[in-house]
Amino acid sequence: MTAHFADGTSATGDVLIGADGVNSATRRQYLPQAQVVDAGLRLLYGKVPFAGDQARALVPPELLGLWTTVIGPGKRFVGLAPVQYREPMHRATARLAADIELSDDSDYLACVFGTRREQIPCTDEELFAMNGAELKALTLSLVEGWHPGLVEIVSRQDPASIFPVSVRTSVPVATWETTAVTLLGDAIHVMSPAIGVGANTALRDARVLTARLVQAAGGRPLADALHAYEGEMIGYGFDAVRASAARGHNLVGQDPLPSTEA
Repeated sequence: MTAHFADGTSATGDVLIGADGVNSATRRQYLPQAQVVDAGLRLLYGKVPFAGDQARALVPPELLGLWTTVIGPGKRFVGLAPVQYREPMHRATARLAADIELSDDSDYLACVFGTRREQIPCTDEELFAMNGAELKALTLSLVEGWHPGLVEIVSRQDPASIFPVSVRTSVPVATWETTAVTLLGDAIHVMSPAIGVGANTALRDARVLTARLVQAAGGRPLADALHAYEGEMIGYGFDAVRASAARGHNLVGQDPLPSTEA
């Protein structure tokens, strides 16, 4: 297989693995029948810094679990999750990967506002053109009248951290004829974050695919190894897509998956 890139270069190998995310060029060319659709939700992700104890004290202990979803009127919601590092970022990278530099970070509360696209008082084009301060003001306007403690938490978001997301989901497809091209992660089974397993499912893909490629290196026909990977991945991957869509629909009004599967 040879992959050709926009800069005029190319690369050749035994297998081409499309791990290029929700906007996968590999998927569009290889499996045009595999659709990705708008799930009807818009999210505004932000961080509430935990610098000092003041911001942390604002958050009731029951909201400091792994993930807490607070549902408001019209199925608008705020998701909260603490991110607390075991050691400073620079110390962890020095210990685990001395040749890698990561931007430093400190403890924070992830704060995600979400709603149906119809409840956002602007177009997607306008939404995605807003700066952090504008996105923060928009979020505060959409939680007006909620519990003052929650509004205060939202008001503590760092504007520079806020960004919008249009939630999309794949539509499950049947198995396809195996070739030397395959797909992994969001490139094939992107899902809404309603059950929080998208990244873990991609890591599971990597583990299963690695095991099958090791078998191929040991003498198993490559086509058989890739077919085994795809059969397993399609099963658990699209099960997760369906579960995410169902919970997202029931909890926060995500569009149901289209009823037909290719």
